[in-house]
Amino acid sequence: MLKRFAFRTIALLAGLLPLAWQYAIARRVSDLYYLFDRRAREAVYANLRVMLGENASAEMLRREAHWVFKYFGMYLCEFFGHERFRGRFIDDNVIVKGRENLDAGLARGRGVIYCSAHFSNWELGAMVVAHLGYPITIVAQMHNDPDVNALFIKQRADSNIVVVPTRHGAKGTLRALRENRSVALMGDRPPGGPVIPVKLFGRTA
Repeated sequence: MLKRFAFRTIALLAGLLPLAWQYAIARRVSDLYYLFDRRAREAVYANLRVMLGENASAEMLRREAHWVFKYFGMYLCEFFGHERFRGRFIDDNVIVKGRENLDAGLARGRGVIYCSAHFSNWELGAMVVAHLGYPITIVAQMHNDPDVNALFIKQRADSNIVVVPTRHGAKGTLRALRENRSVALMGDRPPGGPVIPVKLFGRTA
């Protein structure tokens, strides 16, 4: 219920208010989310302990965790306010490098796979690809709340992005590649199945 309220509040504000106001309100909503969602808060603490070291003070963990929530709220403003982050905004503010590699990959007729991580505004990447005229499919983990899930799918569909749930990820990816589409995957949060162990912050992940 809290997530639904937070997401719907930010989605509503994103279409009505100037961006600076959106950011300010999103940070306040994120503070409430931080206070009341203990499970999410503890998960962020656990990740920060790995990055900051076991000797990081409780005060440092709290301060950095607050910013994790705040920045996520600001990202949601940009995601749900996608109308102002498409078209002209992309043309004026985004520098695309390596487009020739995408064209070369698609010229082979077997599609292209992007692999990224949950870093900065990851949704903007798919929006840029779609804006440039390339059909794109993303494999996304679904939210437990059906209403929240529908909200996210609609936002992506409005930017001409096709969404495949992770539970159908293999089928959806193969279908898109056979149609010579590009497919975007997030490589830092495996939903199940085989994984590749890597070293991250000195630990095996």
